[in-house]
Amino acid sequence: MKFIKQEDVTGDMVLDIGMNLRESDEIEVQLSHGMSGLNACMDSYCHSCMFQVFAGDDGTPVGITGMWHNSIWLLATDGLTATKSHRWQLSTLARQWVDLCVAEVGETIGNYAYSENKKSLKWLKHLGFTVGEPEPYGVKNALFCPFWRSPS
Repeated sequence: MKFIKQEDVTGDMVLDIGMNLRESDEIEVQLSHGMSGLNACMDSYCHSCMFQVFAGDDGTPVGITGMWHNSIWLLATDGLTATKSHRWQLSTLARQWVDLCVAEVGETIGNYAYSENKKSLKWLKHLGFTVGEPEPYGVKNALFCPFWRSPS
């Protein structure tokens, strides 16, 4: 797995991710923003100040991550964690990405994660984020956990 830099990302890559979004991300964006995963991918791609695409070992786009002001986000396909190689590389790449985002923004970054998505919450803690208690959030007022990470 590798990152595809922002200047090399195409709309087709983002479209491919959005059309194959993992179910947990589809549910999360429906509850938080009332939109489809495809629309969330395209909207985030068009409005984020910085972003990168994760490409699998075969070059297939498997996820996109970015920053919108001080909000960090990730939308992905099941391919993001489909193989042992992807999971191992994701650990390294994601930590580098989060460190870069904190440094670039220069202040606390964060967002909200659906409280039922236990894998995401565990992953966020692994990346050094503090995860708060569930609270009503988004257009559906579902329970989401705020998460944040401050500069060191």
